[in-house]
Amino acid sequence: MGFSQWSTTTPMDCSNNFLFSRIEPTRRDDTVMKPMMKSMIDSRDDRIAREMRDAFGRCGWLVSWHLLRDDSWLARLSCPDIVETVEEFGRTRREAIVLAEAELTRRLADLLRKRQQQQQQVDYE
Repeated sequence: MGFSQWSTTTPMDCSNNFLFSRIEPTRRDDTVMKPMMKSMIDSRDDRIAREMRDAFGRCGWLVSWHLLRDDSWLARLSCPDIVETVEEFGRTRREAIVLAEAELTRRLADLLRKRQQQQQQVDYE
């Protein structure tokens, strides 16, 4: 008798069910969690950017970044072989640095290709 009586009752039918009332998110939890997650992501992005700057520094490259008003990042990357500083934008520090690295690498490849062509012309003459 007891089991059949309770078999039609779902947790939602119980107004004082503590377990299920704790599962539903509240606005307070959301306002606390979003800034906390944003802070954790930003801290990780900063750590990765600093590690990348250290790695580039060992090669003689300079890296810097700046937060813009629209919450995007500007990364600047330069190396001794190229006069211009490369600037790239990204949603995170890391993304901006990676984009700047790709552009600087492309420019270095072009420079090396030109030097190789010039050397071949000198050798040919």
